[in-house]
Amino acid sequence: MKIIIDGDSTPCKNEIIDTAKKHGIKAVIVLSTEHFSEKLSDSYAETVLVENEPQAADIKIMNLTDPGDIVVTNDTPLSFMLQGKKVIVINSRGITVSAKDMSLGMELLHEEKKQRRSPKIKKVQGKGPKKYGREDTVNLTVALEKAITRS
Repeated sequence: MKIIIDGDSTPCKNEIIDTAKKHGIKAVIVLSTEHFSEKLSDSYAETVLVENEPQAADIKIMNLTDPGDIVVTNDTPLSFMLQGKKVIVINSRGITVSAKDMSLGMELLHEEKKQRRSPKIKKVQGKGPKKYGREDTVNLTVALEKAITRS
């Protein structure tokens, strides 16, 4: 088992790495060269850099995962693809993503894209998600602990 972190879409990488270290589990951060930070270079986790191309990090994550691994990502299409590999997917707010959630999420994503492309539909500005906070970090750590102990 290993924990793979989508470094392009996940905050609080250090907390995830600390949890992996505590349990003696390998941690891997996959990120594009644009998101590289020197702060992560001396950490416990292995850092895998990919070119700054669309979906490069997602493809690398797909290639690195094995059944039973844990992936932390906010990327809905990547989460959907990982479901087929029997990977535990957790988003950065600590929600373990299920196949049922994914099919609903993909339908919503599809509808949102259709609306954005349509010139006949008036553009509606949404607020977006609430600000990421300490409670979200705690929820993520708890979800990781549960996923590790269940495996």
